Amino acid sequence: MNTVVWGLKDKPYKRLDGPQETFYDALVNGFDLALDVTAISWEHGVANRALEGKKQVGSRTQFILFRLLSAGKGLVVNAVISSVVLRLLSSPGHGIPQTTIYDADLPPVWRYLKGCLISILVALSIPGGMRLGFDMLAVTAVLLGSSPTKWPPTFRSPWRSTSVSNFWGYRWHQTTRLTFTHFAGKPLAAITGSGRLGLVLGTFIASGIAHEAGTMRIPTARAKEGQGALFFFTMQGVGVVLEHLWTKTTGRRVRGVLGWLWTIGWLTVWGNDFVDRSVRIGMLEILPKKVVSAMLPSAAV
Repeated sequence: MNTVVWGLKDKPYKRLDGPQETFYDALVNGFDLALDVTAISWEHGVANRALEGKKQVGSRTQFILFRLLSAGKGLVVNAVISSVVLRLLSSPGHGIPQTTIYDADLPPVWRYLKGCLISILVALSIPGGMRLGFDMLAVTAVLLGSSPTKWPPTFRSPWRSTSVSNFWGYRWHQTTRLTFTHFAGKPLAAITGSGRLGLVLGTFIASGIAHEAGTMRIPTARAKEGQGALFFFTMQGVGVVLEHLWTKTTGRRVRGVLGWLWTIGWLTVWGNDFVDRSVRIGMLEILPKKVVSAMLPSAAV
């Protein structure tokens, strides 16, 4: 996607932070540009991410210790929640191997509510796993000489989101936002003249395509059936657009307790199908068998 974006740009991106202080700063700048993780040092970067990076713990030692602690916490949270999810899927009503989040042994209402619980837990486990990876990447880069200001936090308590816009636009990780926006969001808005509608939907559609393409390459027999990522992310874009229309019509922003309930509800309703299809195509199969058998007695081999 970045290759397409760069190929259509008239001029190369400009770097904003002046001369490189070290070789590793240059390496990180190139890495950041190549992946558009935050592009903090570039003209098209996310400005508020750069400010957050500068507000972090001052010294390199403090930064490294803080991020190592954060990585450890992410590992524990991910492991605990994943264990709970696997045990919830241990009922024969889910199929063996697990083929759905919906427990056929339960009445319809309880079956759906249990599926919702599994979906919410899966969503809560993702930040822990991703934060572990990004924190270790940040620690490695800083140890090699990169500036801590180039490594802002990955997540910002997404469970506290009071709107779908707040969830996807700020609290969830923003590591792919630039790529998806420049690849499809801005072009769709420009081509169709749809403004914010095209920008938002195009960005989420690109995200869905990227997630779907990545999923189809996992080593399971049913991976190519896809996990419904395109539909899920498109509906998240619809949620953002609906909030914009609400604010434009009523003059009031989506926020507060009602905004939190709306956000959880919207994410869960569409997330159920997303998580269910992930289970159906064998996402659990990519976990090491020893880990699964330890957490999930029915999967013991």
